[in-house]
Amino acid sequence: MTPEGLVYRPELLNEAEERALFDELGRLDFHEIRMRGVVAKRAARHFGVDYDYERRSPVQAAEPIPAWLVPVRERAAEFAGVEAEELAEILVQRYPPGAQIGWHRDAPAFGVVVGISLGSSARMRFRRDKGGVRHTFELELEPRSGYILAGEARTAWQHHLLPAKALRYSITFRTLRRPGHARPGLMAADPSAALDHASAIRGLLWIVAGVLAAVELLLNATAQSYDVRTALPARANAQASSIVSSSPSS
Repeated sequence: MTPEGLVYRPELLNEAEERALFDELGRLDFHEIRMRGVVAKRAARHFGVDYDYERRSPVQAAEPIPAWLVPVRERAAEFAGVEAEELAEILVQRYPPGAQIGWHRDAPAFGVVVGISLGSSARMRFRRDKGGVRHTFELELEPRSGYILAGEARTAWQHHLLPAKALRYSITFRTLRRPGHARPGLMAADPSAALDHASAIRGLLWIVAGVLAAVELLLNATAQSYDVRTALPARANAQASSIVSSSPSS
């Protein structure tokens, strides 16, 4: 079952472009990723918009996008059908052998996600529980390939990356949610925000339905108890009347 909203394109970049990016990435100073006091094996660098891993929210203060990433962002924007400026957050990550990412969904503040893989290939897994059934999907991220996460692939499915077998880099571009503004191009009808709201409403309705069912059971139990209490005296009075009427007269 392929997640709705997942798009994959091999060879989004050519080999010459990958080599040029490797040269730039080799000179880049990566920062550690610390979550709940634990330092991840992978390292990262943010441009355009920074990110707080503890609060899982973007921070509107980061380094400007370097010149060597501008054409890559334009390629990613063309692939996703959005304007390049809409890909406001750029996350560059370095994966040494053994580095991975656990199960997660991207933070709700982000919209469309576009990823580009460089170096070693990677295995991306997806999972979703729906109607009591767990659905899964796997995708091989080949070197120089690109993928898009939008729609249900972005909001309803979790994903994670298996440990890297060799050095790998990823460049991830993400839009920021802007309520009331439609995006042009392929992803103009991105339903991510609507799906989040719909999920919240469905959850609330389930809670309300559960409360109403409990109230109904309580009322039924109370009514049955009341019927028993009123029936017993009536039955006793009827029995007493029967005894009196059947006793011999003096």
